[in-house]
Amino acid sequence: MERKRRTYPFKWRKSTEGFTLVEVLVSIAILTIISVALLLLFNQSFFTIIKSGNKAVNIYEGQTKLESELAEDVTADPEDPPLSINFGDKEIEIEGKIITENGLTVFKPSSNDEPTDEP
Repeated sequence: MERKRRTYPFKWRKSTEGFTLVEVLVSIAILTIISVALLLLFNQSFFTIIKSGNKAVNIYEGQTKLESELAEDVTADPEDPPLSINFGDKEIEIEGKIITENGLTVFKPSSNDEPTDEP
């Protein structure tokens, strides 16, 4: 029985049985580079999710504290300057209190039970 002899484009390649050591090392290097890139991406995404969650919790707690303060009757201190709003050439001043909590700032006007006669 005669064996057919194969011709190869490269003379140094004599066998097609399995992979060579160089091919295995190159494939391991490529897989390592891809896995490191994916792990870094996952790590960054995970920390961003944690940071966003903490920010949402802080905003919720600040909003809850502000809403509880706003639910109370606020009287303006004489030291607090009134809020001034300009409408063209007319300026309106509103007495109230500025409340700041966790980076959130809210102005609560003083509640005046007396009606004003100003036009």
